[in-house]
Parts: sequence; structure tokens; C-alpha cells
Amino acid sequence: MAESSSFDYLLALVRGHLAESSSFVYLNSFVRGHLAESSSFDYLLALVRGHLAESSSFDYLSELVIGDLAESSSFDYLSELVIGDLAESSSFDYLSELVIGDLAESSSFDYLSELVIGDLAESSSFDYLLALVCGHLAEPSSFDYLSELVIGDLAESSSFDYLSELVIGDLAESSSFDYLSVLLIGDLAESSSFDYLSVLLIGDLAESSSFDYLLALVCGHLAEPSSFDYLSELVIGDLAESSSFDYLSVLLIGDLAESSSFDYLSVLLIGDLAESSSFDYLSVLVIGDLAESSSFDYLLVLVRGHLADSSSFGYLLVLIRGHAAEPSNFDYLLALVCGHAAEASSFDYLLALVHGNTAEPSSFGYLNSFVRGHLAESSSFYYLLVLVRGHLAEASSSSYLSALLAFL
Repeated sequence: MAESSSFDYLLALVRGHLAESSSFVYLNSFVRGHLAESSSFDYLLALVRGHLAESSSFDYLSELVIGDLAESSSFDYLSELVIGDLAESSSFDYLSELVIGDLAESSSFDYLSELVIGDLAESSSFDYLLALVCGHLAEPSSFDYLSELVIGDLAESSSFDYLSELVIGDLAESSSFDYLSVLLIGDLAESSSFDYLSVLLIGDLAESSSFDYLLALVCGHLAEPSSFDYLSELVIGDLAESSSFDYLSVLLIGDLAESSSFDYLSVLLIGDLAESSSFDYLSVLVIGDLAESSSFDYLLVLVRGHLADSSSFGYLLVLIRGHAAEPSNFDYLLALVCGHAAEASSFDYLLALVHGNTAEPSSFGYLNSFVRGHLAESSSFYYLLVLVRGHLAEASSSSYLSALLAFL
């Protein structure tokens, strides 16, 4: 972000309010396209962390809205991880997490598939389907705004007024989590200062009081890191003795074995990074096996595409970590698909968040995660533009991690 003091509107995973910006009408973190002056955002497809002002037609708000959803009563299919206030909305019948695509003409969301991590046993009363339910929901009666994707046990906590989602683990006796933002995967051990714990903590947060803005899915152990002021993302793995992760930008799902050069590791790695020092720009949510392939020009991870006319979940809608009940035509696994997946019947390129191991890929210099376009030849992407929408033309001097820049 090129040492600019004018970044009043941090475009990526912004935790706060987007105040009075006429050019950023609807700043969409993780925005997949331009949402310019549109009052009919029927398919708002992005992690908006700000204010969605006066929009009554958000029928399919498709993603992780992190902010205030003001005066919207028609959120019939609010699609994900809402991290903020859900004002005056009583019709959340089929909360449909993290839908990245168009859900056109689909009325049979009995078994909402997005981000389902586990088995959805025969249940027709999923009025508040908590996508990514990977555990037990132990009779919580006061979950006023439990937004979704609960993965784990919610142990007797009555003050989770804004528990936003994807809780994966145990929330052990913490009453100050006023704005616990999302996807807690692990144990939150006696920490009262996590006022703005931003997301998806997957692991143990060992006695750290300075994590004022821990912004991500920590899925592992954070071993006494003192400089993680702005840990920017879903770290899923072990951060072994690394104090330079000032801006760790993503969901690391795996083990980071003795790697000190991952200053700006910018992606959701779901797998094992086995002693690889060249992953300077590994930039994607790789969940699966990346067999030695140098032609992954357009790794369609978290690729956005069109889910048209699918009433029978012919196209599994996202991040499935479990069992998909008898899908016969998953030719285009559109997990968070941000483009078109060409006909692949043999799942040679499993297109979305598939858990597995990353098997020694040496040429993945620019593995493109959350990429919505083409990453043209660039040898100096020190700050991989994660979750970028559009074309990343030859850029040799990207000074700062421009992750999640939708448009400027």
C-alpha cells in the first residue's frame, strides 16, 4: 500500500466503518467486480466490511458481510459470514454462507452446501443453516446473531451477541467477545482484550494481550509473537518462531516449517508446506494435492463463476470439507469459483478448497489464490495481490501487499 497516509479506506478485510466516500459507493472487500451505483444488488458477491446503506433488494447477499446491514428485511438468503450488525432481519430462513457466484432460481436450499464441513444428515428444518457446521451446537439459546459456519462446540456462552461465524473450536468462558468476528477454530484461552478479534482463529492464542486487531483465521499455534499487530488473515497452521509476520495476509492451513521469509505469505494454504523456501509468492487457498504441474496458469481456486439454474445442487457451491451426498454432475466444482471452469470430469484440477497436501511444487511461483483474472508475468510480486479483481498487468514494484483491492 505504498506508504500512503490517505488509505482511509483499507480495501482489504477492513474492520470498521467506511465513512463518507463518494467514489467507494460500496467498497467491497473481496469484491468481485465493480458494484457501481447499483440499487438492485441482487447478487452482491463480496465480503463487505462496512455499511450497506439502504438496500432492500439484497435477496442473495452472497458473502461475508463485515459491517452494518442497515434496514434490510429481505435477506432471505443472506449468504455468509456476516461480521457486524444484522439490523431488523427476521427472515434468515436459509442462511447461505459464502456464496461466491450467482444463485439463480434455486428454491430448494434444504441442504445448503456452501462451506459445509461435515455431514448434513437428513434434516428439513434447517431454518438457520449454519454453513460449515463441523461440530456440535450445544443448545445455545441466546445466539442472537450467530451468523454462521459454526465448526466446533459453543460452550455455554450467553454474551455472544455478535458472534459472527465459523466457530471452529471451543469458546472457553469469554464474555467480552462483543465483536468476535469469525470462524474461531481452536481455543481462546482466557483473553479478555480480544475486542476486535477479527476472524477464523484456528488454534491456540497463548496469552497475548496485544492482538487488538488479529485479523484472521489462525489455525495453529501462535508461539509468543509480539509484533502481530495486524495479523491480516486466516492463519491455519503453525507459525514457528517467526516475529516478522507483521502483515501475514492469509489463511495458512498447514505447517510453516522453519520459514522466516514468509513476510507476506498471502494466501489460504490448506495443506503442508514442506520445507519450501521458494514459496515467496504462493498466493492461494490450495486445499488439495498440487501435483507437479507447471501449467497452472489459471488455478481456479476460489474461482467465481456462474451457478445458473441449479435446483438440485448440481454444482456444489463452496468449500466442501466433508461428504457431498451423491453428486453426479460435479463437473464444475464451483467452490468459490471466480471464473469459468472448463470441462473437467476427472477432477484433475479440483477447483476449490480441497484439503490435502501440497506435494513439492517447484514452479508455483505465482500460484494465484483468490485471483479473479490473469496474473501477467511479474518477477517481483513482493506483495502478491490476493483477492484481486481483474487483470494484474506487469507490476515490478508493488510496494505493499495490495491484498483484497477491489478497485481504486
